[in-house]
Amino acid sequence: MRTKTKTQILEEIKWKLDSCKETNDKFIAMFKEDPVHAFKWSHDYIKNVAIERVYKIFEDHIVKGRTMVQIRHSFVDEYTRGAKWPENSTSPTSNLMSQCLTSAYVDICETISEWEIE
Repeated sequence: MRTKTKTQILEEIKWKLDSCKETNDKFIAMFKEDPVHAFKWSHDYIKNVAIERVYKIFEDHIVKGRTMVQIRHSFVDEYTRGAKWPENSTSPTSNLMSQCLTSAYVDICETISEWEIE
């Protein structure tokens, strides 16, 4: 296990959220310049927004004082639900966002699998 202080974890979350914001800002600029082109290449940006959402949830859990075991359990529940009952909307974009959120929960679980709060 890698022990981290709450401050260290919040700094890592801030770094990730800043990176997501930078990517989102690039998409917004591309959209303003050429919306058709932006939407043609929007998959990575949709994925980025999903990652941002999951890290904001992670940050909220840390601020509220939840343990890493509780957080991992919550995230495993989310990605299990997404895998067992994938969204089947008539909106392809909604389905894609749901898939990206499920993937983001899996990714964050892999990242924090060995972390413990000091």
